[in-house]
Amino acid sequence: MALKNTRGRKAQTSIIIILALAIFFAIVILFAWQKLVIEGPETGGIGGLKKLMRERVEERIYTGAYETLETIGRQGGYLNIPSPSIDFGKGEVPYWQMCQHGFIPSLDNVTQDIGEGLKRYLNTWEAEEFQGKQVLKQEMNASDVEVILSPRHVVIRVWMHITIEGYKLDLPLEIDMDSDFLTLYNFASDFIGDNLEGRHFETFIASIFYHSYEDTDHINNPNFLPNMGVLTECGQTIYKTWDEVKRVISGMVSYSLGHIVLWQDPPPESERTFLKYYMPDVNGNKYPQYQVDFFPIGNLTQDSLQPTQNPVVITNNKVLHSVVPVCRREYDVRYSWYQPLVVKFTDAVNYSFQFGVMPYIYQSAIGSCSVEMKWNHTENPCDIGNCQARIRVTDSDGNPIEGARANFGSCQIGKQTDSQGIVEGGIPCGVAELNVFHKEYIFHYDITGSGEIANKTVTLIEMPLLVTSFYNYPVSYKKEACPYPDPFQGLSSGFEGTNCLQDMYCCNYRLDRKAVKDYVFAEFERENPLPWELEKAYIGNVNSENETVSAVNIGYLPPGYYSTSSDFYEQEKKGITGVMEGEYELKEKPTTREVYVNAPSYTFLPTFDFDHPEYPYYRERLLEVMSDCEIDHVTDDKPPKQCHIYTWCDKKIERRIVWYLQYADFVHLYSCNSGNKRLVLDPLLTECGLGTEGTPEEKVAKLEEQCGKRVIFKTLPKTGTKCDCRI
Repeated sequence: MALKNTRGRKAQTSIIIILALAIFFAIVILFAWQKLVIEGPETGGIGGLKKLMRERVEERIYTGAYETLETIGRQGGYLNIPSPSIDFGKGEVPYWQMCQHGFIPSLDNVTQDIGEGLKRYLNTWEAEEFQGKQVLKQEMNASDVEVILSPRHVVIRVWMHITIEGYKLDLPLEIDMDSDFLTLYNFASDFIGDNLEGRHFETFIASIFYHSYEDTDHINNPNFLPNMGVLTECGQTIYKTWDEVKRVISGMVSYSLGHIVLWQDPPPESERTFLKYYMPDVNGNKYPQYQVDFFPIGNLTQDSLQPTQNPVVITNNKVLHSVVPVCRREYDVRYSWYQPLVVKFTDAVNYSFQFGVMPYIYQSAIGSCSVEMKWNHTENPCDIGNCQARIRVTDSDGNPIEGARANFGSCQIGKQTDSQGIVEGGIPCGVAELNVFHKEYIFHYDITGSGEIANKTVTLIEMPLLVTSFYNYPVSYKKEACPYPDPFQGLSSGFEGTNCLQDMYCCNYRLDRKAVKDYVFAEFERENPLPWELEKAYIGNVNSENETVSAVNIGYLPPGYYSTSSDFYEQEKKGITGVMEGEYELKEKPTTREVYVNAPSYTFLPTFDFDHPEYPYYRERLLEVMSDCEIDHVTDDKPPKQCHIYTWCDKKIERRIVWYLQYADFVHLYSCNSGNKRLVLDPLLTECGLGTEGTPEEKVAKLEEQCGKRVIFKTLPKTGTKCDCRI
């Protein structure tokens, strides 16, 4: 019984299995029947149409993918460009870097944007029929597109539900595109990563700021950018308007962007080409297969370019100690600059990837900024020109000056004056500094309103050219017995009670004019200069090689009154052996003239010790000798060749009586109450090859007219209880 029951249960199980299989096959047959009823039998014709339809859809996907990749490459990896961005061409480009901040989109976000862009493209496609057959498609979701990026390919899979005559296309639809998109993205990411660390644009451009023209007349070179330097000529002036600075810096930016050398190591210093910037790799990688272009965007404005001086006006009115033979004015002008750049990489089939960079230089160094910093690209206020200026520039005779430049505040008026001396242009309305500059004239400065320069004449004073000669008068002396016992007999009377014949001796002082072989450092200090004008200037008899010369041309002293002084530095004695002081009026006319700087020196002293108690005495006596000879410190007339001073000394005379007689242009000083008509003039006449006949007056006139000598007679001052020949 037990066996029978087991067999019965097995039979029941078999029946159940058979029934389950029957039901399964029934369901399969039902679904197949429904498919045949709904789609109809897939005949050979429908199969061919589906294949053709699939090819057409894949072509559509390929086109959409290509356009999407092109758009996202053009827009720096974004489907929707974030703010802020740069207007470039017909579209916009996002920033990937601003100063020290990077904004590199992640690869996942870029991939998602490619899928989203393709989805949008395919959803705009309206498929109605294909070869007379009805075509239906469903709206796609973001999850219906899969993008796979690889170094040389882009694979795209699309789940887009499409039916033709009720028959569905097999999914997914897939295309494989040859594309460098991923490599270009990696290049861009590496470039920005490297630039965030190296700040290459700022480094190169800021260095070029300090490499403008350095020729012999570089400050007058239109391409010269004043930054850090030294002016060594007194009165030398640098004048650059903002427009001139803008032109130079714009050229420097263009130059720098065209001289960045990629994928090459810099050559040795001895072989390096001047002013090139080398980037052998970016983040350790090289991409030599791509073309790289840098585009500066927009024009510089007074927001994006700001010198520390505007306009740049530097005048060498700073003087040094008199032992230095040149004037020296150090200057330091810094520039703040920013300008959007578009970086563009292009492959062999002209596909490109581009993004924006904002380099920032603050006061000629790499700058830092905040993410919230406002980058103004407003219109240049100088270009608005709500008011109009018209200026006529003339010299003191009313003649027009061509080539003068005028600024109202930081805004340049026009370019420069024409042949009629006129310049005009739009300016902002208001009150500002009006300055007019021409290198051959004195700088004009004024505070004025825009309404006052609608039609204004400005007169510039021409800077005189001084052909300056230097002369040295070495002072020597000889103590000797008076050759005549009664030298002034009959020439004076009324001084009773003195005896010039007792204990008399003579001191013969001689000054001979010589061309200077040592250093003369002359100081010119102007009375009441304006703040921007030259206050002091040193004129030295040295050339650019620091060699002594007998004459120099000076073209930077404005007309006016000057207090003058000079030191005479003797190279052999290695010290100052003479000083001189005076006053000089420099007149505007004539504009070219000869000027003489006359410097005395002692021959019988080592050097001046300015701390020695007797220094004031020696200094005053030396100035007195030059005054007695009527030789001024600075003269417009050529000074005399020689000057002799004969002094008589009487130890018993307690008072010094000086009587002045004027002979022509020479002053003669006599002392004592008696004398002889025979004077000590014969040795001088003999030295000049002239006869000794004639009266004293005739002898003096002969020495003056034929020999160019000046003779002075005076009493030697007493020092203590004895007469001494020292000055």
